[in-house]
Formats: sequence, structure tokens, C-alpha cells
Amino acid sequence: MKASKFISILDDEVGQLSNRLQLLKCIPDLTQEGIEDYQVVFCILEIDHFKRYIDFHGRKEGEHCLQQISECIKVFLNGRQGEIGRLSEEKFVCFFMDISRDTLGPLMNNMREAIENLNLKFCCEQHSFHITSSVGGVHGVVRQFKDMAEMLVIAEEELYQAKSTGCNNVKIKFK
Repeated sequence: MKASKFISILDDEVGQLSNRLQLLKCIPDLTQEGIEDYQVVFCILEIDHFKRYIDFHGRKEGEHCLQQISECIKVFLNGRQGEIGRLSEEKFVCFFMDISRDTLGPLMNNMREAIENLNLKFCCEQHSFHITSSVGGVHGVVRQFKDMAEMLVIAEEELYQAKSTGCNNVKIKFK
């Protein structure tokens, strides 16, 4: 079983990424035969302080911000075998089957830096801030996971850890 090439399903009007339901349909069933030795990655990227950005700029500019971040993610991860999509307003998910353990950390850090370098700013309490992102994820071999729900729980825990040390961080668990 080979994961599909990078696909953008146009169900998310703002970022033109797979929405949650479309994304789950595109991700292969981890229990199917023949993929148990594949490396898999599941990451959640959250835009830090996005509500403050919307409070400062308004909903329309918030949608423009999401479009720019969506494009950055799509360009950055283009050519990978897997899927990206929106989990919620400020959360994006990435599922891939072709990223090695050694490549994942630097790749996610470079993507995080690329989002910060979009130079999307907002003001809060008379200070100017850049939009940043935090990433939590998990990497392993398919047979190490019971199902996709387990990967999601681990990625959420790692995202929580990344954000607990401040914003603009990446935390990946390697199984």
C-alpha cells in the first residue's frame, strides 16, 4: 500500500486543505496488511495566539492569515507522501509515510520558522508580535500503533508539551 501523493481537497474554503472528515478518509487504515513496516508521522501544528490576531485584525484578515499559513504548509510539504488538513480554526494536521526519524525534527522546525517568517503581526497590550506556530507530533513504524486515534492522542500530548514551554516550539515523540 502506497500513501497517496500530496493532495489538497478543496473542502476548506479558507486554506483549501482537507477538512477533518476528508483527511480521515484519505489516511490509510493502519491495520491493513502490507504497511506494518512503513514509517509514519502524525503532527498537529497550532497557530500561537491566533485569537489575539483575530481580535486585533478582525475575522476577514484572520482568514487571510490562515490562507497564507496554509500555502506555506502546502509549499513546504509538497512532494511528500501523505495528507495535510485543518483540524480546527487554528490547528492543522499532517500525516506522512515517507519522513525518516532524522528528517522529521529539522523539517518541522524549518516549517515553524517559515510560518514565523511570513511576518504576520498583531498588537496586544501595546506590543507587536509575529504569528508563530507550535508543533506536536509522533513518529514510528505502523505496527507500533494500535490505530490513528492513538497517534492523535500522542500528537496532542506532544503539542501540549511544546506549548507548555512557551510558544513557537516543536516537540516530537519517537517510538
